[in-house]
Amino acid sequence: MSQMLTERQQRERNYHREHFDRMRDALLAKPFSYEVLSKPSRRWWNAYWQMFHHITSIDLIGKKILVVGCGAGDDALRIAKLGAEVFAFDLSSEAINLAKALASREALSVTFEEMAAENLQYPDHFFDVVIARDILHHVDVTKTVAELDRVSKPGAVWIVNEIYSHSATELVRRNFFTERVLYPLMRHFIYGHDRPYITEDERKLSERDIAKIKKPLSHLEVSKHFNFLVTRIFPDRWQNVAKIDRVLLVALAPLAHFLSGRVLIVGRK
Repeated sequence: MSQMLTERQQRERNYHREHFDRMRDALLAKPFSYEVLSKPSRRWWNAYWQMFHHITSIDLIGKKILVVGCGAGDDALRIAKLGAEVFAFDLSSEAINLAKALASREALSVTFEEMAAENLQYPDHFFDVVIARDILHHVDVTKTVAELDRVSKPGAVWIVNEIYSHSATELVRRNFFTERVLYPLMRHFIYGHDRPYITEDERKLSERDIAKIKKPLSHLEVSKHFNFLVTRIFPDRWQNVAKIDRVLLVALAPLAHFLSGRVLIVGRK
């Protein structure tokens, strides 16, 4: 990468270097799943499956798709399986090398590159679809949204699936008792034996960040909220609880933007 990185970007890259070095052998040994491509609407309570419900509703054949902050390439490979021309980038060379190895193993064509989200190396008005999942809370939102706007064609579809917390709710999350006493007790219950995948500088998106993401979109098609109690008090592996959680947010729709911990946005420029 020829770009100069900020201190925050360097910390993010170092964290992901260690993560992907540690996970590389296990990920390469694990069969890759395309299950989410098969009728993704059936898991209506799950934001990831709902994201793919919207992805698979688009005619992707011959379209240029950008996967933002692709990590090990899971989303990029699944979208390539649908026949799209997929481009994907990540700040971490270790993530890109792993993604390339997986793509080669799966016999899928994806153009993977190492770059920062705030300084994209793609031409203006290049992409038909932009997909950002669990990446925008790691970056400078203002700069990244401006870059995504620049590289997107007029009428391009944006699909954003991100962790989120309203600023009022975040005040509760950030008090001394929750951070120092309650969260350490709950962490093992929520995440199981897995080490939480949380970097030093990441911050949940706020309602102000969501407004910045929506601003370039001339037509907002979907704005759904997920995870009221799931991932906060209950693990998301408890499917029945996750279903109830989603129903509660639908029932409490006027308050969902205060209560939810994840947001799914679909719109067109």
